[in-house]
Amino acid sequence: MDILKTAKRNIEESLLLSLKNGCPVRIKLRADRSTNRLQVVTAELAHSHVFPQKKDGVYCSDRKLADGEKEEVQKFLDLGAPVHSIQNFVVSSIGKPIKVTDVHNLRQKANQTRTNGRSLEEQVWTVLTNMVTQDAGAHYSVFEEDNTIKTVFIQTTHMKRLLRSYPDVLFIDTTYCLNTFSYPVVVFMVVDGDNVGQCVGYACVKDERMVTLSVLFGEFVRRNEGVCV
Repeated sequence: MDILKTAKRNIEESLLLSLKNGCPVRIKLRADRSTNRLQVVTAELAHSHVFPQKKDGVYCSDRKLADGEKEEVQKFLDLGAPVHSIQNFVVSSIGKPIKVTDVHNLRQKANQTRTNGRSLEEQVWTVLTNMVTQDAGAHYSVFEEDNTIKTVFIQTTHMKRLLRSYPDVLFIDTTYCLNTFSYPVVVFMVVDGDNVGQCVGYACVKDERMVTLSVLFGEFVRRNEGVCV
């Protein structure tokens, strides 16, 4: 899509420049309904003026990185460096006029390779499955409605232990919808003996309606029976 936009912009700039110079270049098209195609009726392609010098980075071939250059960029991606910083590094050190979108594309390809092409949902499911496999006391609860996940509640053994140790006050808060699915994240937290907040449960909810939160709070109580908060 970016290539098409760039090509369209270059054509428009060329036509505008040609019109200003009285250039005779013209292409006349006719719609052929029998074939559902456009036919070229006349074409005058000889320009009567000089074109400006081509801008760097207009074509993908100008911005394509060699294998060794991609490895250098991947090091920065693995470190979580900002996209604009990576772009500046490539332009100044490697000499390729890459764009921010090129860096995003490299990151996307790296993520697909790392996850073996699995969807984000499949990756989340794997993480949850591994969690309960490695932590016998951990659990996750999933509530669905109309084939849509409404609530996912997560709690580890360490979180349960903290809740039993410091049950005096339970804080509950939701974050803004910053994840890929735009689900609010609900955080259950207590304060330990050093007056430091400790998380004792997490949840992702479809919305913050009372009916949704009631299901979540009910599951929290059921999973922590015997704890008086």
